[in-house]
Amino acid sequence: MDTRRASPRQRGGHCPRVPGPIIRIAVVDNQHVQRGDLLFEIDPADYHAAVEQVEAQVLAAKAALTQRKQELGRQAELFQKKVNPLQEYQDAQDNYDSAQANLAAAKANLQSCESVRPPRWQFCTARG
Repeated sequence: MDTRRASPRQRGGHCPRVPGPIIRIAVVDNQHVQRGDLLFEIDPADYHAAVEQVEAQVLAAKAALTQRKQELGRQAELFQKKVNPLQEYQDAQDNYDSAQANLAAAKANLQSCESVRPPRWQFCTARG
């Protein structure tokens, strides 16, 4: 009689990198699977909504950067003409730098989302 037990690496749950409800389970309990076998399929609706939200964040960050650039130009001109103090120019520069960082973060977030685009993301397969 074989009394060997499966190690935690050999059995247990799998957590997909993309959240969402499971719409199809392709295996049954205690079924033997090979590396690459389909385990389940995730509904893509939540993922698509998240990507659209991140794309909107990128567009908003681009618009904010444009506004901050325009404000920086105005403040630079007013400072050179000695109409506004240095502090207002520096604040405009800081706001522009912050807008650049926000855009970079939004783009990185979008790239992260896109790294799990279909067909890879919506299916969970067994690991070896």
